[in-house]
Amino acid sequence: MWARLKTLLDIEIEERLRSSSVDIDSYVSLPDQYWAQKQNIADCLSKIQEDMASNQVSSENIFPIVQQHIILDDVGGCLQLIYKNIEKIL
Repeated sequence: MWARLKTLLDIEIEERLRSSSVDIDSYVSLPDQYWAQKQNIADCLSKIQEDMASNQVSSENIFPIVQQHIILDDVGGCLQLIYKNIEKIL
């Protein structure tokens, strides 16, 4: 989940640095697979939401699920999830 967002950010930064640079010959050529990972933020967030829907809450996976809710700015949903599943978490 965090890796998806970090990759998205890394590609965006790399793209902007290369487009704003005057001396483009000084950059190392990156493989096509690197650029193929680019997607927009909405697609990335929808993939996170799909992952959230398929997760069963347990004490082992509560932290990634909480992180997903925070990334999606869904604090209310996060609190409801914790409230409904408190016995599984503890």
